[in-house]
Amino acid sequence: MTIANAPVDSSRYVVNVDNAGGTTATATGAFADAAIEPYPACSVIWNGDNVTLARPETQDWRYLYMTEKWIGENGKQQQENQLGASYTYSQNTPPITGIIRGRTTPASYTRSIPRQS
Repeated sequence: MTIANAPVDSSRYVVNVDNAGGTTATATGAFADAAIEPYPACSVIWNGDNVTLARPETQDWRYLYMTEKWIGENGKQQQENQLGASYTYSQNTPPITGIIRGRTTPASYTRSIPRQS
């Protein structure tokens, strides 16, 4: 069986097939996950030098990376800094930038970013 125009967002399905003899076969599963939802700008809240990031609404997120970029008056990038996060436990790995679902402390959703001239 082929499902035309199947969703690509990992949504679940139940398929029931009846044959001519009256027997029903049922299959369940999930469609492939090929959708990437962008992080919405409305989820970024500025208050002075602090930025607060809301947890993503989508259910299948795993990582949220934060990169601070400074652009000069000439329009060229001057500096880039990946902002790290605090974790609930350590696995003796190098520091990881960004927020990891299930590992990151709530404090990691707020960052203080110094103003640049």
